[in-house]
Amino acid sequence: MKPMSAGAAGVLLLTLGGFAGTAAQSAGCLAPPPSAGLGPVMPLPGEGTSRNRPPGNSPSTAPRSVRVREDGRLCRVVSLDSAPSSVEQAIAEVSLSPGRALAYSAIVPGATQRILGQERWIAYIALEAWGWVQFFDRRNRGKDLQERYRDLAWDVARRISQGPRVDGDFEYYEALTKFEASGAFDRDPQRTGIQPETDTTTFNGSIWKLARDIFFPAEGNGIPAEDTPEYARAIGYYRERSYAARFAWNWGGNTLQQATFVDLIADSDENLRRSTTMIGLLIANHLISAVDGVISTRLRAMGRESEELEIVVTPLEPAGAWAIQVRIPR
Repeated sequence: MKPMSAGAAGVLLLTLGGFAGTAAQSAGCLAPPPSAGLGPVMPLPGEGTSRNRPPGNSPSTAPRSVRVREDGRLCRVVSLDSAPSSVEQAIAEVSLSPGRALAYSAIVPGATQRILGQERWIAYIALEAWGWVQFFDRRNRGKDLQERYRDLAWDVARRISQGPRVDGDFEYYEALTKFEASGAFDRDPQRTGIQPETDTTTFNGSIWKLARDIFFPAEGNGIPAEDTPEYARAIGYYRERSYAARFAWNWGGNTLQQATFVDLIADSDENLRRSTTMIGLLIANHLISAVDGVISTRLRAMGRESEELEIVVTPLEPAGAWAIQVRIPR
C-alpha cells in the first residue's frame, strides 16, 4: 500500500472538504487512518506501484486513486485526477444509505433522484410546484367566493337580522339555499318560555316539526302540556338547532339573488374541496419520491440501476381524484 502523497491529500481535501468528508465518515464509507483522517489511497489494478509502475509514468504523473470503503468493503474507486464534481458525486452516491434516501425525498421530492443522476427528479419537483400553485389558487378562489356569498346573504336575506353582523358556519349558509326564510325563533316573546315556529315551510318550523315527530309522535298533531318531560326535551332539541333573531333571514321573493347565492356557495365549496385534494396529492408525491429513492438506492447497490420504477399518475372522474400506479422491477 502506497501512503498518500501531499499532492493527493491536497486534492482529496479540496474535493471532499466540509460536507463530503463529514458525510462520508459518518456513513462509514471512509476508513481513515488515525493520522490523516482520510481513506487510504491505493493504486487501481494495473496502475502499478513503485516496483511495477509502467515505463514513462513518473511518481508525479502516475494516476492517483482513492478507495472509499463501507464496512470494510470496496464500494467505489475514484480517480483523484478527475474533476472535483465527479469525486463529490461519487462520494455522495456512496454515502447515500436507504435511510438517507428516504429522508431526503420525503422532505424534498426528487432530492434522492437528483443525487443519483436520474432525470425523473424534474417530474417530482414539477409536480410539487404545480400542486402548491393549484392549492393556493383554489383556496384563495374559494375564500373569495365565500366572502361574496356571505355579503350577498347579509345585504339581501339577512336584512331582518337583529344586532351586528355575525357570520354563521357552512351549515347555516347551506340552510339559506334550501329555505326562503328562517321563521321566528319565538313567536310570542311576551309569553314565558319559547313559542316555536309552526310554519313548516320555514327552517325553524321544520325543526319544530322534526322535534315533535321524535319526542311525542303518538300525539299526532296535538302537543302535550308544557310541563311534561316530552315537551321539555322537544324544546331543548328545537333550541339547539333553530336560529335566533340575530341569524334570521328572509329572501322576500328575491329568487334571482337566491339563485346567485346558491351558485356562489357551490363554487366556493368546490374550490375549497379541490384545494384539500391538492394537499393529498402533495403528500403522495413526497411518499412516492421517498419510496422511489429507497428502491433506486438498493437497485444501484445491487448493480441493477438500469431497472427503474415505473410510476403513472392518472386523473380520474370525478374531478379531483387521482390514480397512482407504481411498478417495481423484480
